Order: sequence, then structure tokens, then C-alpha cells
Amino acid sequence: MVELVLVHPHGPNPFHFECKKADGKENRFFEMLGYRGEGMWLPPMYLRNSQDGNPTAYDKIRITAEWKTTENPQCVQDEGKVGIWLPVDDMGDNLDAQGEAHNIGSFSPSNQSSKDVSEQSFNAKVLQASWDSGKKASIDLTSRSGKYDGIPVSMFCVPVWNKEGTKCENTELKIKVSGRRDGIPGFQTLQEFDMTFEMVTDKEEDNGHLYWLLQQLNALENKGLGNSIHPKQLITIKQVQTCIKNLIKAGKTNIRIAYIGSDTTENLRSVLRFLDANEEGNYVTKFQVFMTPDWDHEILEQLGPMYSLDKCRFKNKEIEPHTLPKIGEMPHIGEHADIVVATYVTPWATSEFAQGEQYRYLLNKLLGDASVLITTDPKTSNRSVRSRLGEHYNANALLTGYGLKPDDNMVTSHPMVSSKLWRRANG
Repeated sequence: MVELVLVHPHGPNPFHFECKKADGKENRFFEMLGYRGEGMWLPPMYLRNSQDGNPTAYDKIRITAEWKTTENPQCVQDEGKVGIWLPVDDMGDNLDAQGEAHNIGSFSPSNQSSKDVSEQSFNAKVLQASWDSGKKASIDLTSRSGKYDGIPVSMFCVPVWNKEGTKCENTELKIKVSGRRDGIPGFQTLQEFDMTFEMVTDKEEDNGHLYWLLQQLNALENKGLGNSIHPKQLITIKQVQTCIKNLIKAGKTNIRIAYIGSDTTENLRSVLRFLDANEEGNYVTKFQVFMTPDWDHEILEQLGPMYSLDKCRFKNKEIEPHTLPKIGEMPHIGEHADIVVATYVTPWATSEFAQGEQYRYLLNKLLGDASVLITTDPKTSNRSVRSRLGEHYNANALLTGYGLKPDDNMVTSHPMVSSKLWRRANG
């Protein structure tokens, strides 16, 4: 048997959580029917091969998290969102008939007293194409040895509750672990349990937990053995690799890359680790990062000097961080970039008019006729779990309106994210 256990169980009922109601515009979609939660990280969990006398080995384990529905047609609890985060290697390999797979990396808890979750390596992989989020989150793990002990699993939940008086006061998330034995079709349910979320009006939020988690998952390493924790990173790296190889084939040896939006920086750092560890980085001579002052820069300040972008290197080359002004004159950009990378930037660019104008300015200055823009965005508004997107969110419409066109031959399809290459329509 394989099961999920909490690393730090709390209280008499470790599966009952209080979550604060989101304020203002975050609740507009549900203002007639219900309330949206502020969003919260669950306590870290890990997989365990339980000692129940059943030595059955499973070549594949599936974890799902899904908001429960009720028979009440007015109930909107299943409008909640949930995502799963796991640490995996930046680069993967292809498994026959199962697609790209990534080795699972180690969790590094600050308290190493528990042998169950001490830092270790795993003989298990994540199947990239199985990684999904939204109203239902899922992920498939595979292991030839059938051992999954200690694999860390993190979840971020955005519950939704009905308005008062509908007998839908709390909302529940159903967690299920299933296993498939080698050579036997179908999955066997190994474990099921519910997590209950109660809406409260006043609760202290631990805004620093995300940064603690990124550190524990080794997601903030600037070089060497760091982990990716989201499919957007894995797909972005592949797109960057493809674009660099195409430029090298065309005879380009001094490739310039511009990266828009450092955000919580794990995606940026995974790209830098890729460049540092692979020969493609030898051909990149300039790497610029453009940040907003009231989001990107503030996050870097909270991460602290250890994670300053000034310390980031690839192939012993420095990167150039630039902070955009809130208002006033934009930075002078004297040359085009060969590759511009924008991951999950469209939610930021569409949130307010002024920010959208900054994004448009950067693209206009950085993209030449021969430049390529790599975008990696949520496939739908529902699949952006940590970012709140409008229900009519459309990444393609924004960039098409900027005079860009997608390369239909270079679209990466994935359940959770969509990545495209864009060029100037007149280029």
C-alpha cells in the first residue's frame, strides 16, 4: 500500500482548516452565489509505503484532489481550485508510451529529526503530461522499484463557499491515492480522505510560507541541482532549448535573451540552471531580466540577499536585472533580443491598463523582425491556481492585438499550460 501523510499534523482534526474570505474584486464572480477563499497552502505531505503486511508494489501511483459536489443545484463549492506542487529535475527523458518523465527531487526540511522526510534521492519519476490543476488536480508518479517513501507533495487550495442559508457552509476537498500494478490494467484505490475548509472572516495569513516552501523544495538554487516545481518551468526550458538550437543552426553565436517578470523567481532560476548545465548556455552572451517595482522587486526583497539576482550566474556570466518604473520614463533599450521569455506574464499584463502598456512597450522594444517571443500561460483561467484570472481571460487575444502572430508549428500542448512561439506579424 501507498498513502499520503501530513508532515506536521495539527490539532484534534488535522484535516479541518480555516480559510479567510477573499476581499473586493476577488469575489466579483461569486458575488451572487458565494464567496471565494483567500487561498492557502496545506501543510506539506509525503507519500509512504505503509507497513500493513501487504508488500504489493505499484509501478504507477496517481494522486488526485477534487472539490466535492452536492445534490444542491445552487451549490458552487466545486468552483474551487487546487494545484499540486512536486520537486522534479529541470530536464526529463522520454519513457516508452508514457511521454516525458522527470526524476523527483528531494525535500529539505529545516527540521531533519524525522527520518521519513529527511533529504534523499528517489527512484521515481513524474509523468509530465499527467500534471494538471483546476477544479481537479492530478499527477502520476512511476517507479520501477515500486518505492515511493518520502516523496513530498504540496497543495495550494482556493475554496469556494455558498452564501449563507444554503446549507453549504463548508466545502470539502477529496484526496485520493490510487495504484496500478505492473501488467494489470486499471487503478486500485489505496487511500481516500476529505479535507474540510471553514470560512472565517479574520485569520492571520502566513505570506512567508511560499518562500519557505520554495527553499525547502530547492526551487531557488541559482545553479547546479535545483528543482522545478511546476509544468510551466519544464515546458519553458524546452522552448528555450529549441529556440537556441535553431539560432545556432542559423549561425548565431552571440544570442541575447530577455526575460520579463521575475515573480517568485523559481521559473527564472530553472532557465538559468538549464543554461549553466548545458552547452546552449555557451552561446548566450546577454541575459536581461525586467521586473515590476511593486511585485517582482518586493518579492526579491522578501527573499533576502541570499537570493539576489545579482548573485545569479550561468557559465560564469552575469545577468542584467532592470526594475521598471511605476510611472515615468521607461528604461532605454538599445538593441533587440533574439529570444524574449514571458511565463505567466499575461495575467499581470491584463490586470491593469498601465501594466499592460508596460508589457506592450517592452515587447515593442525587444522584439525585432527576427526575434521570437516564448509565452507560457495557463491553458484556461481555471488552471491558474495561485493567480486570479478573469473568466474571460484570453492570452492569444492580447498578443494578437499587439501585432504578433503565433508559430502554429511550435505550440506545446499540456493539460495545465499552453506555450507558444510568437513573431511580429510583419516580420
